[in-house]
Amino acid sequence: MPPEGADRAYLWDMLSYARGVVRETADKTWEEYQADENLRLAIERRVEIIGEAANHISEAFRAAHPPDSLAIDRCAAKCAGPRIRRDR
Repeated sequence: MPPEGADRAYLWDMLSYARGVVRETADKTWEEYQADENLRLAIERRVEIIGEAANHISEAFRAAHPPDSLAIDRCAAKCAGPRIRRDR
């Protein structure tokens, strides 16, 4: 169940769609991803939704939670880095 509150709801959406990107691309090579137009369009739309949700996060929340306080930078390469494998 999504958390209550507008900012939390937007954060929930961002997390949910990001997980969807990871789920849909986890077992794909870069070549498979590039060759699958439907997958590319679906991933592009999920990223757009993440951006739209991020744009709606309140200024008060942003001020209270700067990026370096959210551990995003600390896990970006490991958690949110490219999930499409180029080595297969």
